Amino acid sequence: VSTGIVTSGTGRRPFQPTMAMKLYGPTGRSNRVKAVAGWTGVPLEQPPFTMGVTNRTPEFLAKNPFGKVPVLETPDGECIFESNAIARFLASSACSTLYPPAAVTRARIDAWMDAFNTLDCIGPLWFYPIVGIGADRGLTHDPANVAKAQATLRAFLAVLEAHLAGNTYLVGDAITLADVIGANALEVVYMSLMAPGDWAPYPATHRWL
Repeated sequence: VSTGIVTSGTGRRPFQPTMAMKLYGPTGRSNRVKAVAGWTGVPLEQPPFTMGVTNRTPEFLAKNPFGKVPVLETPDGECIFESNAIARFLASSACSTLYPPAAVTRARIDAWMDAFNTLDCIGPLWFYPIVGIGADRGLTHDPANVAKAQATLRAFLAVLEAHLAGNTYLVGDAITLADVIGANALEVVYMSLMAPGDWAPYPATHRWL
C-alpha cells in the first residue's frame, strides 16, 4: 500500500506529491505536465515567465543549461527539464497508474511517448507560421514545408489509427502517460489544423482524442 511519501533519491528529506512544485514556461508542452500533475494530484505554481528573457538569465540556466522550457522545480530545489521526463517523474513519484511499475509496461509506454516526437515538425513547418511564432527567426509560410508536415502527419495517423482500431488505449486497458503525451502532441492538430471532416479516415483516433 502506498504511503504517498516518495524519497527524492538525493538523500534529502522525502517529499509528498501533494506539496506544490514550480513549473516554469508557458508552452504547449507545459500542458502535458499540467495534465499529469492534475491527474496525480500534484499542485503546481507557475512563476512569472517571459520567453526570451527569463530563460536566458543565469538563474534559469542553472535550472536548465539549455535554456528551454518547461522546467519543474521540486520543493527541495531539484530541477527537471524535458516535458516527458517531468511527466515520468510526477507519475512515478505519485505511484500513479499512469506509469505502472512493471518494466515491460513502462517500456511500451516510453516507446509511444518517444514515437510522438515524430510530430514535432508540425509546429515549425505548418502551425507556427500561421500564428506568427518564430517570425523573428525566419519561420515563414512555405507550401513545401506545409506539405511535408501534412505527409508526416498522415503517415503517423495511419499507424495510430491501425493500433487504436483494436485498442481503447495505447497501452493496456487504462489511460497511461502514453495517452496523455499523445493527446498533447496532437493538441494543435486537433484544435487548429484539422477540421472535423478531416478526421473521417481516423474514427478510432478521433474517439481516443
